[in-house]
Amino acid sequence: MQRDLLLSIRDLHVHFRTREGLVRVLNGVNLDIHEGETLGLVGESGCGKSMTARSILRMVPPPGKIIAGEVHLYLRTETGVKDINLTSLPEDGPEIRRIRGKHISMIFQEPMTSFSPVHTIGDQIIEALRLHQDMSLQEAKERTIEMLSLVGIPDAAGRIDSYPFELSGGMRQRAMIAMALSCRPTLLIADEPTTALDVTIQAQILELLARLQEQLQMSILMITHNLGIVASMAHRVAVMYLGRIVEEAPVDEVFYNPKHPYTRALLKSVPKVGQKTGERLWSIAGSVPDPFVQVPGCTFHPRCPDMKPGLCDKVVPDNVAVGVDHIVNCWLYSDGSAAETGEGGTADETGTAARG
Repeated sequence: MQRDLLLSIRDLHVHFRTREGLVRVLNGVNLDIHEGETLGLVGESGCGKSMTARSILRMVPPPGKIIAGEVHLYLRTETGVKDINLTSLPEDGPEIRRIRGKHISMIFQEPMTSFSPVHTIGDQIIEALRLHQDMSLQEAKERTIEMLSLVGIPDAAGRIDSYPFELSGGMRQRAMIAMALSCRPTLLIADEPTTALDVTIQAQILELLARLQEQLQMSILMITHNLGIVASMAHRVAVMYLGRIVEEAPVDEVFYNPKHPYTRALLKSVPKVGQKTGERLWSIAGSVPDPFVQVPGCTFHPRCPDMKPGLCDKVVPDNVAVGVDHIVNCWLYSDGSAAETGEGGTADETGTAARG
């Protein structure tokens, strides 16, 4: 069943201009998130997953800047659908501040550095509630206790006065989830929500997110490099490499019918349960290129076993539909006619894709 569109990212480019040179973090990201679904965003570290999330919330740290592209949020109202162009809003303006936390919330990778160390977790959740909701102090406190209980923190009424350093890693992560969900957001961005947690706590956090998604009818953008999490939670998967989405498909298609060489390599590198012990784990050749280096053509071609010389290393591939809701960005699934006629993308001096 096709769900209504909630968020649309189109041709998003984010650059960091530093003393050492220009870093092209995002290079034409295209992504859709629908109502009530979980979209898994996967890829190696340094591929731009977290920066995509920060761009949605207009929280790109300096000297980073969105130089091209748009992010649209479609909110359902009593009078219809309201189209909000997030990239047109000032980064610290009142419009985007009303959206952060209320309509779009984010669970950051490390809750110890995301919480203020000099304020209790209760004070910080209460502040978020009173900022976005018309609540008295007592009402906000009661909602905070309710949310802490909902995420499985025992003795929530007592823990509300705890400081972040007084909580374990799992408890801090639960408190971060409670804060993110306190205003009942439409979209929850979960950036590595189970990082540094043991497998038992990880399973509890994932079960909690799935349960709360059903209760609150929200969408989730799950950012992770753990393909096991994606398999258990996501409806669709987007695979990112060096600032571009190279494959996007329903979760079963990605796992049972992967098309892009990078997607196949990621799946092949996952350890298999029941395999003989002592065998060397398979790994992807090479590494993610230096961020200051502009890779011509397909950015994965230096590591790709199926690279076509003269094509993959020269011309940026276009997206190709290879099935129902299955898109891949690779020359293996195109006859190359676009490149021959000059219609394919080429990397210019700014690192953006020039279209004929």
